[in-house]
Amino acid sequence: MKRLFVLLSVSVVLAQCPVHASTLSSERLTLSSRVQAMSHGYHSEAEWQDVFERLAALRAQAERIGDHEEVVELTILEAMIQRDMRGDSAKAIELLDERRQAYHGQPVANLKRVYVEMARTHARTGNETAISRLIEEFRGSPHFDPVTYPFEGGRGPDVPLAVTRPHAAGDDSITVSTMERYRTEARYSPGRSMPEISGMDRAGRHVRLSDLRGSVVLVDFWIPGFTAWERDVANLVALHQKYRPAGFEILGIPLARDEHRIDAVVRQHGMAWPQIRVETRVSAQFGIFGDARNFLVDRNGMIVGRDLRGSDLAEALRVMLR
Repeated sequence: MKRLFVLLSVSVVLAQCPVHASTLSSERLTLSSRVQAMSHGYHSEAEWQDVFERLAALRAQAERIGDHEEVVELTILEAMIQRDMRGDSAKAIELLDERRQAYHGQPVANLKRVYVEMARTHARTGNETAISRLIEEFRGSPHFDPVTYPFEGGRGPDVPLAVTRPHAAGDDSITVSTMERYRTEARYSPGRSMPEISGMDRAGRHVRLSDLRGSVVLVDFWIPGFTAWERDVANLVALHQKYRPAGFEILGIPLARDEHRIDAVVRQHGMAWPQIRVETRVSAQFGIFGDARNFLVDRNGMIVGRDLRGSDLAEALRVMLR
């Protein structure tokens, strides 16, 4: 489920790119659709190798005709497959960094996306220092897009993210802002200690994450209507019922403001775990702006997983609580 959602995201990203009337871009989109289809089941190493060989052939054609923008898109697609489908973040970084170095001084408009994907990949492994270096380098590169984009909101469908785009140039950029968000994510990656979270539950009681120390805890930042969360909530209820006797707890943190809607969703799904209200700065602290995220925390308060859903969460709990 998680891998399918990732690949659907890949497809959306590619669909948003300018569509050129060229065979190369058409073949890239066709290959992206093939990869999306492969997410539905097991595929052999030979089948994956065929995908990578086709990507390499398309990239070589793009390089021969000097279509640097297409080379970048193909590189990003391969890196996302390596990272999200194959679990090989090191290979993804290798691919992206090779393209970053090759095109560093060239006028390739979409190279900024390489910086962003590198930051996203480093966030997966908790490499905050590497992201800081990327931000510093990007600011000094010809690709730096110095326009200030102040924003507000981003706490759910009823409080959407509002971005103001002024005409005057500033000293920051949306690309840098995105990388800074991934730097925040890196601070709370697996292997790091989960900071204290506290708030008032629906009955007016003060609840702290540390109250659950000794249990395996899923800290669930959720939003009614968020597709990935809605799709998985029944599974979450079933896992809570199954593993609670073994020491599994959930701490729900709804990010929408509509209390009546929150209460209705809790009742509808039978979510029998605490739901607490936290200050807006808490979600910002974790780099959460308008999306549903979760953190799986072990009995000692260490983060062991992020954004685990479906079979990925079930397997993690099976291993931790057996």
